[in-house]
Amino acid sequence: ELPNTNRKTETDGIRPEYLDDYIGQEKVKIQIKEAIEAAKLKDLPLEHILLFGSAGLGKTSLSKIVANEMNSNIIIMSGPTIKDPMSLVSVIRDVKYGDIVFIDEIHRMNPIAAEAIYTVMEDFELSYIEKDKENGTRNVTLKLPRFTIIGATTHSGLLEKPMRDRFTLQFKLDLYKPEELAK
Repeated sequence: ELPNTNRKTETDGIRPEYLDDYIGQEKVKIQIKEAIEAAKLKDLPLEHILLFGSAGLGKTSLSKIVANEMNSNIIIMSGPTIKDPMSLVSVIRDVKYGDIVFIDEIHRMNPIAAEAIYTVMEDFELSYIEKDKENGTRNVTLKLPRFTIIGATTHSGLLEKPMRDRFTLQFKLDLYKPEELAK
């Protein structure tokens, strides 16, 4: 028997799927909408995005919305689980042109992995050491298609400056107004 693909999930109607459905963060929405329109006009993926603000303000929801607006797949990672370049390789190896890689709590990435991601963000290459049973170890450079990293953190100051500077688009999410919360 085929699964019912029209079945609603528990979260249907709770999390917005597009910018027009997202309540609050008006300035951020306008800027993200402009960035999306510019990327689509150029037929390119979005620049890398950093979202920061207190917990519960919608950084993850906004990242999923960006993926929907760009008609892109989204790969979700958690900063604390990224311990070294190999942690990135297992996920980023299969990234496709235009995909979104969302890294929640990006400030909690291991510093070694953070340094490895610099070349990913700039040159779309990931260099790492691969263990080979016959020859010991070898250096590998993985060439990647252009894609977008969206990093989320509770405070941009928690990121090292070299990491923070690699995010072309940076947005601070503010607390919601009572009328926005009521909606």
